[in-house]
Amino acid sequence: MRHISFEILLIFVISTAILLFIALCSDLMFESNVLYYGKWMHFDYIKTVENFSNINLTAPYCWRLLVPFLVYMLPFSIEIGYFVITYFCIIVSSVLIYFIVKHLFVGLYYPWIGVLTYFSLIYVVRINAIEFISVDALAFTFILLSIFSIYKKKNLLFIVSTALGILTKETLFVVFPLYFTINYMPNQNRKFYNHLIYNTFILLSPAIIIYILLIVIIVPNSNYNYLNILIKTTQYRFDSFLGMFSTLNKDLFANQNNYENSLINLYRISLGAIGPILYFIILKAYKIRNYIIRLSPLLVLSFLQIFIAEDNERLVAVGFPAYILLYLFAIQSFVIENKINIKYFLIYSLANVVLQFFLTNDHYWQTYYSVVFQLILGLMMLAIIYSIRYVLLKKQINSSIQIL
Repeated sequence: MRHISFEILLIFVISTAILLFIALCSDLMFESNVLYYGKWMHFDYIKTVENFSNINLTAPYCWRLLVPFLVYMLPFSIEIGYFVITYFCIIVSSVLIYFIVKHLFVGLYYPWIGVLTYFSLIYVVRINAIEFISVDALAFTFILLSIFSIYKKKNLLFIVSTALGILTKETLFVVFPLYFTINYMPNQNRKFYNHLIYNTFILLSPAIIIYILLIVIIVPNSNYNYLNILIKTTQYRFDSFLGMFSTLNKDLFANQNNYENSLINLYRISLGAIGPILYFIILKAYKIRNYIIRLSPLLVLSFLQIFIAEDNERLVAVGFPAYILLYLFAIQSFVIENKINIKYFLIYSLANVVLQFFLTNDHYWQTYYSVVFQLILGLMMLAIIYSIRYVLLKKQINSSIQIL
């Protein structure tokens, strides 16, 4: 118990230091920020706290009640209340990642690589550190807590985390199928599968009931029709795929054409959202296919959000727990099969965190270009890995020749 307490304290201290550096190197969305009065969601979250007894009836914010309630109860201003909750949740999430990874992997380095990778994900940590007047950080904490509870076989914790999570943001639906897929075992009898389906439904029932009650009891003051939103956003998304417009607020090239628009838009919902860890997952996809299948609901559902909302990277980045775990399984494959020293990956993960400290020009582009430079660093890391592989293979061949 004392050892676990020390680990938690150590993660808290290191995570706080990293988050502090990210905050100091970022253009935070306080009222003094020149972009503060743009078209941002934070005004609805502020409005929800200001009128909490009457509830802000703008959808979907009227159903995301937990964080505004906590801010309402805290003895701070609304801005500071959101800041405290968001930053605390970012740190708690790092602790959860550490212990999820520690449960799945053997070795000292894997949990710390997991934590550093988490802090390197621009659209998971840095974007929330900047736009702290939001509910995403707590939603991410509940997503991680749900995954932790599945792996640790803590059903009550799973019920609580999904129920409170759905009160935070409807995004929690992305983890619902994971209870089934993670616990699924091939070659079992029908009784096992029936029992697993039954358990999945029972454990998710409180969260589903809470969400149904929310949308039935709290009726928004505007016409919020899911079907209309789906049709409109799907059209928007396919138009973006065809390059009919750029999803960036500025063109990257002079006289930017449809082809360039299309590439930029597709980039933003793939490598732009996930960063260089996607390289490693793709390269080892066949080797880690069983883990990909188990975590696929989180990958697929987080991606499908692009058809119900017009945001880009931060929608796909919701699947970050699955991407981090798959990245670590890919690293494990490189270490075991390709004889790559895991310390290289620890140094590389730290470099990805530090890199974002130097890109601080403004709120919008510092997030975009941080990922671009991380992707370049990722290619350099792959070049090092395959150079090491080549040298080791050459030595092995030479040794075999000498023996012969």
